[in-house]
Amino acid sequence: MGILTTVYQISPELLGQFLADGDNLDIILYADERSPEILGLAADWQPPLCRFDKQWDDMICAIKGAGFKSTAVLLETVQPIAYKYSDHYIRYWTPDTAVKLATQLTQTSAEEIKHICAKKGNVRDDEGYIFGVDARYSLDYVLSSYDQFATFVQQAIVQEQIIIAISA
Repeated sequence: MGILTTVYQISPELLGQFLADGDNLDIILYADERSPEILGLAADWQPPLCRFDKQWDDMICAIKGAGFKSTAVLLETVQPIAYKYSDHYIRYWTPDTAVKLATQLTQTSAEEIKHICAKKGNVRDDEGYIFGVDARYSLDYVLSSYDQFATFVQQAIVQEQIIIAISA
């Protein structure tokens, strides 16, 4: 798809503030213009994050194509967060879904997914192109954040944090 996606860990209380008023997301999206202090956070507050650059959608395609369909479904089982600008796709995983996602993500690795996709030879990206043949991004790039994300999700669960994703 070519959009940038970043995933964050936030407290359940902060999620409540985002759900109550989507404009509160400005403390993440426009941190230089809106201080987190307006929500009772420290001025230097920054949530832990995991960046995906442009590979989020293609990563899900690779996971699905490698046969890990339940993991791909969980990655897409999200709740939306309304925001004032329509070019932002903002969503979160419920705690129950996040626990299931953490379990699924750790049942494989980026290397295993790459190996399976390469062996199949016909796994397609988000635009229908075959990885390793005519897809715009390599599997190495598409899966470069997978293992880090698996750890990130596990840490969020342990710390009882909510995981939100913002694509723009």
